Amino acid sequence: MKRASKDLDGVIEEWIDECMKRRVIKGEEGEEQDLMDEVFSIVHDNFLIDAPTRQAIIKTFVVNIILGIFDTTSMYLTRLISVLTNHRQVMQRAQAEIDTNVGKQRWVQESDLNNLLYLQATIKETLRLYPPLPLSLPHEAVHECHVAGYLIPRGTQLFVNLWKLHRDPGFWPEPDRFLPERFLMTGHARAMDVRGQQFEFVPFGCGRRSCPGIAFAMELTSFTLARLVQGFDFSALVEVNEDGVSVERENPLEVLVSPRLSWQLYE
Repeated sequence: MKRASKDLDGVIEEWIDECMKRRVIKGEEGEEQDLMDEVFSIVHDNFLIDAPTRQAIIKTFVVNIILGIFDTTSMYLTRLISVLTNHRQVMQRAQAEIDTNVGKQRWVQESDLNNLLYLQATIKETLRLYPPLPLSLPHEAVHECHVAGYLIPRGTQLFVNLWKLHRDPGFWPEPDRFLPERFLMTGHARAMDVRGQQFEFVPFGCGRRSCPGIAFAMELTSFTLARLVQGFDFSALVEVNEDGVSVERENPLEVLVSPRLSWQLYE
């Protein structure tokens, strides 16, 4: 474990060094700006008063945000594909929405995502049924208090059961049913987002300690799923089991992937 951590640390430092050298060559305000360019522009040397080095802060960002998000997002995309494979009518409606708003002559772009309301509802419904963390990260009670008749002593570590919260029949009709339309109907659910503003739906936590990578993760998930659904049909080779509370699958997902656009777009 220590050796793997040391190897990863070396790879990240080498990557950051390459980014710094590239910025020196092309200038701080080069034409092409990627995510790391934005990070470097924010964390400049004058910003670091009584703080670690610029490289140390950027390395922390890379480890905690980029690597963490890519790992969980890849697992979640697998979960999304497995759900769509089991609910072909949902996948077909999402494809029809993309065909109507984007067409089949070009790929989906980030600017198209705001028009893909059913796709966004599909992602929300998957997050409701299968939150990335079934239990929230632990929180410590700073004061003694009572919750629902239970005494919570000061110093108690508390976990919120998000999986149970998202399936509360008192708020969610047919809570165990996969129904993206619930986020498009009139009512409270239509106005819900994933940022923890409503306590009935908190897939990434809420408050100051909610996931700091929500925007990045949702943008990456939405864009990648839109491209996959637009470009391919998915069908199961074996029965796809959706049971369980963990996002990571016990067995690899096996699906048959078929292109649905003209071959020129895949070159």
